[in-house]
Amino acid sequence: MTTKTTDFFKALSSAAAGGIVADNSPVGTVSNQISWANAKWLACNGNTIDGTTYPALYDILVAAGLASAANTINFSAGGTLVSGTPTLVGAANSVAFSPDGTKLAIAHNTNPGLTVLNTANWSAVTTGIVLNANMTSVAFSPDGTRLTIAYPGAGADNVFVVNTSNWALVTNSIGITNSPGAIAYSPDGTMLAIRTQTAISVYYTANYSLRFTAATSTNPTYGAVAFSPDGATIASNIESGSGFAVHTVSTGARVVNLPGVPGLVTDLRYSPDGTLLAVAYTKAPYLTVFNTGSWTAVQTLTAPVGIGRGVAFSPNGQILAVTHDNALTVDAPRVTLYNTNNWTVVGSIPQFTGNGRGVAFSPSGNYLAVGRALTPFLSIISPNTVSAGSVRLPTHGTGQRLVLETPVKIKALP
Repeated sequence: MTTKTTDFFKALSSAAAGGIVADNSPVGTVSNQISWANAKWLACNGNTIDGTTYPALYDILVAAGLASAANTINFSAGGTLVSGTPTLVGAANSVAFSPDGTKLAIAHNTNPGLTVLNTANWSAVTTGIVLNANMTSVAFSPDGTRLTIAYPGAGADNVFVVNTSNWALVTNSIGITNSPGAIAYSPDGTMLAIRTQTAISVYYTANYSLRFTAATSTNPTYGAVAFSPDGATIASNIESGSGFAVHTVSTGARVVNLPGVPGLVTDLRYSPDGTLLAVAYTKAPYLTVFNTGSWTAVQTLTAPVGIGRGVAFSPNGQILAVTHDNALTVDAPRVTLYNTNNWTVVGSIPQFTGNGRGVAFSPSGNYLAVGRALTPFLSIISPNTVSAGSVRLPTHGTGQRLVLETPVKIKALP
């Protein structure tokens, strides 16, 4: 969604009657309007905006990244398996929704390696892309204009960037000389992180020049990489010591004295507010969630029933989804959902054959995409209910202001 400045003014003004702001947007110069908006923004410090009462403001703030989506997502009755999704031709190793939620990209084994679905009816989008390889990771740029695909092939041409408006190749020569296992965009889209066999490398997306590279381990069995929501750090897997590493983006320096996990790390993700890092791995208990402030583990979780494969937080951060294998002698769900407020298991997900692989929530929280190791290789699960909740505006000081761009942004004053 593109947020226009005029739309923001209109929506912010519409909240005046509810006491969120005190007056209507002034008619005058852009400078006057910016001053007014900043004054109202500071006046809104920490306020809660109800998504039902102020839907326009709610949607714009979420789309602009000024507040996290807070739709209430209920899986208490196990959710509903969405029908009509196509059968893929290989295990779905990675899944990613476009930022506007209209597309779902799946990186999978076997030709063509990439499938893109229209989420309105789950039909396949004709991209003309045939990669003839086992894709390991797929990611949309934050603005949705680029789709990046990685696979562990030989040579340099194993990270592909395509234009989502016409599916034309932007580049396949970023310069990777060993197999990439995972990719991730920075929140502002200016950087692309690639976890290769030997390092975590970060590139500028403007020209794909190298920002920095940091050695991690040789020939990893799995690939995992994630930016923190503020873009300040990058987490990735390693195959010695703690099992994962965190690097500071500004310097490339590695954070020291991190706690360890008992197995090889298969996936990791930050929570939307950046306070948690969920880490999935190959040995019991298969999952640990760390507090990023102290790097201590949260209270003991009910462990998944097999090797952790993929992790994803819901847009509002209230649910953590984990895909995994089934090590039991009886059939069991291959997806476990946790309530991040108390770390209890949330209901049960419809059972299916084939161990879980990639996992992602849609931006609205209306769908949970689950990659599978067996046919049909993909399941789309809908919560029992999704209702507009509320957003709490970030607590900000006088050193922050609105930047009235497209979309609206907030940043510290220089």
